Amino acid sequence: MQTVTRLKQKLPGNALTPFHYLRYLRSDRATLKRAAPWLKPLGYDRIYYYHIRKTAGTSLAFAFMNLGGGDFNDRPKQRWYDQHGWIVHGDYVFVTHNRYLIQRGHYFFADAHIPAHELQIPANTFRITILRDPVARVISHYRMVRHWREHGLQHPGKARAENDPGKDFSDFLDKVPRAHLLRQLYMFSKTFNVDEAIAAVSRLNYVMFTEAFGEHLNRLGSLLQLNLHSFSEKAGYGSVSITEDERARLREMLAPEYALVEAVAPLAGVYRELR
Repeated sequence: MQTVTRLKQKLPGNALTPFHYLRYLRSDRATLKRAAPWLKPLGYDRIYYYHIRKTAGTSLAFAFMNLGGGDFNDRPKQRWYDQHGWIVHGDYVFVTHNRYLIQRGHYFFADAHIPAHELQIPANTFRITILRDPVARVISHYRMVRHWREHGLQHPGKARAENDPGKDFSDFLDKVPRAHLLRQLYMFSKTFNVDEAIAAVSRLNYVMFTEAFGEHLNRLGSLLQLNLHSFSEKAGYGSVSITEDERARLREMLAPEYALVEAVAPLAGVYRELR
């Protein structure tokens, strides 16, 4: 499995689209017949979430998933969703991490960690993202990958370079790819250009901040007239040892991302009608 993951990492992002199409074809699509036409919030055909890891994104995804009924915590359903990249839950079609299906657009809600510059999202899509204090986000990611290793957890992404915790936090910072250290910036600019990323985020319909998640979710639910409820994010991963020097080094490395987050802060929690 780790060998396959490393090989896939070497492929350009768009080269994975045919594989995602084949994965869809191999799945049992009979349940698609029971999906009912859903109401279109504010007249948008679908909702897409640019999911940046460790920003409370799982909580947002579950808020939408549970519109289809409160049983999505059911493990078999979650395994199906993770394996196939789509599911019919209640009357809704949901898609996750499948480039083909995301770009095809036949869903109520979709999300992925895929950078925005690698996707062609269909027109008339309500687009969302969540941003977080950059230092807090990276430390949260480090805590997670250390927990994986210390507890022998077999996560599908464990073999990826960005998920190697190294010997300590300094070693982690030496090794983590820039595209993952500065993931919030890279999500919206392939060249880590702050101005380009600001422009891209400004074209989204709704921006949330982790630090104001509950407030921003309530506003989003009222805006879309959907009964969105906050669900607890994944359990904490325990404390880690990080020195003041390491924290200062991290803050300096993340300076471009802070420039992005600070520039778009006035957009948080505010709807922009962009189609």
